Amino acid sequence: MKIGITGHEGDAGSGLVRLFKLTESIVNPVRVNIDFHFDRIIHTAAMHPVHDVKSILDSNIIYLQQIIDYSIRLGVKEFVFFSSTSVYKDDMENLNEDSDLRNDDVYSVTKIIGEELIYKSGLNGLSIRIPGLLEFQKSYCLMSKWFDLLLKNMPVEISNPDKLFNGYISIEEIFTFINSFKAFDFFDTVNLATLKSITVKDTVEIIKRNLNSSSEIIIKNAIYNTNFRSYCIDKAITLYGFKPEEPENVINRWCTNRKELYESCNS
Repeated sequence: MKIGITGHEGDAGSGLVRLFKLTESIVNPVRVNIDFHFDRIIHTAAMHPVHDVKSILDSNIIYLQQIIDYSIRLGVKEFVFFSSTSVYKDDMENLNEDSDLRNDDVYSVTKIIGEELIYKSGLNGLSIRIPGLLEFQKSYCLMSKWFDLLLKNMPVEISNPDKLFNGYISIEEIFTFINSFKAFDFFDTVNLATLKSITVKDTVEIIKRNLNSSSEIIIKNAIYNTNFRSYCIDKAITLYGFKPEEPENVINRWCTNRKELYESCNS
């Protein structure tokens, strides 16, 4: 299979390029000024909430439309879109694909519009709504921020310590899912996240143990914190055969890889 990846220098895109190169697939970055007949395009390129509004719109709407037009013109068979669980309203729990969507945040709205653009284009494929990607280069997601604090032996504040938490996913789990699902002739949306089997406090403790950190974990009183929302992945499992790994294994591997990268950059 010939696979094109946008955002190939980012955490998600570079991770997928690395993993697909271990398979028999041909993988290349997508360049809209160079025609290449891909079987599948995986669109990971996006600007995140930390960026300014113009940059978010330019990337998440205008550039996406260019990639859609490119895909249609060259007859791409499948289009995989990296969306986000941030599209869901804040005051909800155990979110599934039919949960209410928000309209009060630029980044989230661009992801909702992006899904609509792809659906209306007639392209076949899948929009995967993911929570925090376990990053190696950046520190956008909550897990990365915890990692950075623990690595520096700084205090980590959490609330809802006993709540089951699955607000993250590894690039390896995403790759395995994308690489295994079969071609289909429609466009659909699905949540992807890790298994919901360990608590917020357990999650931080696993990272702390991996880093041999002396950080204090401080429990704050809070009835509800949107950072610790849970996500339903039943559709991905039952309909598309998603096989999430055990969370502790995911976290252990990520901590090892992120720490090695950190040490190599600071040696």
